[in-house]
Amino acid sequence: MRNIIPLTAYYADETGAWKRLPFVCGLYFGFAMAIFAAIYPIDDSHLFYSRVTRVVFAFFFCGIGSGILFPFLTRRKVQSMQRDLYIGKPSIDEPPPPNKRLEYRFPCTLVREHLSSGIGGAMYLGHDGMIFVPHKRNRRPATALEMGPLRGLGIDAVTPPALSLKERILIPHPKRLLEVRWSEGSARFSVPYVDTFLPQLSQLIDGLRAGEQ
Repeated sequence: MRNIIPLTAYYADETGAWKRLPFVCGLYFGFAMAIFAAIYPIDDSHLFYSRVTRVVFAFFFCGIGSGILFPFLTRRKVQSMQRDLYIGKPSIDEPPPPNKRLEYRFPCTLVREHLSSGIGGAMYLGHDGMIFVPHKRNRRPATALEMGPLRGLGIDAVTPPALSLKERILIPHPKRLLEVRWSEGSARFSVPYVDTFLPQLSQLIDGLRAGEQ
């Protein structure tokens, strides 16, 4: 089974979210700890220095620390999961149905109402159409989604759904999604650099169709 998107594409900060996350985390945790320092302890006699100094120190040091450490550790964890899914590590990867004729795959995320509520997994492509298989570490239950037959598939790049407030704060440049249409419905998936990937995917589908004739 051949992956048709390079692993490095999944590590790229295409939307600018990883670049913005340190500032968002720093401000959030900085303000939270500053508020805590401002109200606790209530009795000023237990303070070694003024409450204003405590608030300033809490804001800057907690903000800087969380703005550096949290995004760094989070990105490392996400990239580790992406790599494990990409290479098909059994601890995360769920294989496709064994009775299907499939030749290609690429990790992606099934997008539903919002970008943050997506289902991670891998898309498989072959003579039996396309099959999205959720991986084993999703927080919510999900089942495989079969899209076919191959001759009835349509693909396109579409705009993402309306962003929630949290998504608007974290994602400065929302990327377009891959839409797959078949006789029974349609679904949208987040893949790296969809506008660049779409012609390659279309060519593979056309080649598979030609092989059936």
